[in-house]
Amino acid sequence: MISTDDSKLLPSRPVQSSIAGRKSKCALLVEDDRSLRRLLEIILERAKYDYVSAGDGREAIEALQSNRIDLVITDAFMPNMNGYELCRFMKDDGALAHIPIVLLSALDPQNEEDQVDEFLIKPVAPEEFLACVSKYLDPE
Repeated sequence: MISTDDSKLLPSRPVQSSIAGRKSKCALLVEDDRSLRRLLEIILERAKYDYVSAGDGREAIEALQSNRIDLVITDAFMPNMNGYELCRFMKDDGALAHIPIVLLSALDPQNEEDQVDEFLIKPVAPEEFLACVSKYLDPE
């Protein structure tokens, strides 16, 4: 179980794929708001999705480089490197360009529709969040 203590929410923590009942694909959750990040983690845990968490775009890049990630869910506005910059970084990197990106924001997207696969407006309902995640992570 993940603690709300930030020191235990390391972006490069090993993915727990071997836990019985877990699905095989992994999401990267990038959110600077600790309470919202924890809420989204709980939603993913209850749905038995594997995930890695990061608090900003720089931590996300570290996680992308050290984990097999199948979906990135990122906040738009964060310190250090925001979600828009993370999207551009991923799309410019040949090894990461194929990974679907879901952008979370309370504001309308800033002409970045071509950089993301989905856009969810905060606050997002758990059902809407899970429907979006399952679209990319559930086996076909």
